[in-house]
Amino acid sequence: MTRAIFIFIASLLLVFPVTMQFEVIHSSTQLLICLPFLLFLGIPHGAIDNVLFIQNQELSNAKFIAIYLVVVGVNVLVWLIHPPSAYVLFLLISAYHFGQSQFSHYVERQSIFHKALYTTWGSAILFALVLFNHTEVEAIMSQYDEFARFEALHEYNLTFLLFILALSTTLGMLVWFYITKEITLENLLMEIVVLGLILCSFYLLPIIIGFTLYFVILHSFKVLREEFQFLAAKSIVKDV
Repeated sequence: MTRAIFIFIASLLLVFPVTMQFEVIHSSTQLLICLPFLLFLGIPHGAIDNVLFIQNQELSNAKFIAIYLVVVGVNVLVWLIHPPSAYVLFLLISAYHFGQSQFSHYVERQSIFHKALYTTWGSAILFALVLFNHTEVEAIMSQYDEFARFEALHEYNLTFLLFILALSTTLGMLVWFYITKEITLENLLMEIVVLGLILCSFYLLPIIIGFTLYFVILHSFKVLREEFQFLAAKSIVKDV
């Protein structure tokens, strides 16, 4: 068990009884509680993504930034033309990012099967976040006019179907990578445990608190650790 997983379990056990004391925690209150963690631990985790990505790639920093800006520009353009399509595109990019971060330490080559795993894993947790907090999502959709146009994309039966599809595909691919000896049995079981913990946190906690717990501890801490190790290897910081 890694330190991040231990902290995640401990945090879940501490936060869940507190949230149970309240019948409803308004989304604005959740955001107020979580915002400091997102600002100081969540958002900064991508500070040197460009450096980490290009270190083993035949890609210059300028090209990385150019590609990044093109992706952002395309998303903005699609948003101006058809916001629901831009929303789906943003979620797909986010899903891939979450999955790629989760499995980056297992593989060096990025085949289409690895990229498919990244996307299905990330999609499974995003669909679960909406599915397990569907009442909250509907409330947010109804409160803010700018979100109302996305209500059809969060229809319960559709979300449930996509969640089952993404989850079963992810588990199937993990088993396949074990069979082909790309991951060990220990890795396979640990990834299933981690996925289960994330789904439990989304089911037990309010939507913003549950996502913050995952995003800060299991996602951002992992990336920050990789960044620290990279900087330590370059003697920019001292390892401890």
